[in-house]
Amino acid sequence: MSAAPAPIAGRLPWVSWEFLTGFRTARVLTVGYIGTLAVPMFKLVEGSLSVAGKVPDNYLALAFLASLLLSLAHMANEICCPQLIRQFPSFVQFHKAVSEFVQQASTIEKAQKSRAEEDGKAVVMERHPDLDDAKGLELLVKTAREVIAPYKRRIPSIVETFEEDWHAANRALPAIRYTVAALYAGAGGFGSALIGQITWVVVRGAGWL
Repeated sequence: MSAAPAPIAGRLPWVSWEFLTGFRTARVLTVGYIGTLAVPMFKLVEGSLSVAGKVPDNYLALAFLASLLLSLAHMANEICCPQLIRQFPSFVQFHKAVSEFVQQASTIEKAQKSRAEEDGKAVVMERHPDLDDAKGLELLVKTAREVIAPYKRRIPSIVETFEEDWHAANRALPAIRYTVAALYAGAGGFGSALIGQITWVVVRGAGWL
């Protein structure tokens, strides 16, 4: 029996919110909004301009389609990107923030352990005021460990939970992620076609071919 195919999330791990953040934060890509408005406006007033008929319709169509897809991609990326990825766009930044938290939490944990030892000592002295030092110390250690128990492994579990949360957010909404990536790819395709046509006309006009 053949193995089931890997889910698309496994085949395209790079289509993540971390990857798409690079497009979302690139201000130059907001030119799509300008193009989506500018191309139809230009077409409306083209007849009254000196360039009437000089800009081929296929150029305008490619420019509009590229701008429209880019605008839709950027809008969906901006709206749907998880808040945790907005705060920490890369795992490196997130890990740094968590490490700082761990350092602070470790300091708190040490204070809690010290407090627990003091509490344990108070419990021992209250329960066994007549014990000698050796026996009292043994009970102190045992009691202190019982008091400290709730704090054990707390920090690692918190870190693991935070890291799992970040990775879960990075993989969230797969259908939207792939749609956004497809829109960016489509915009790039139409944009490349436009640039290619313009380049071809310039090259032929310059007599280089």
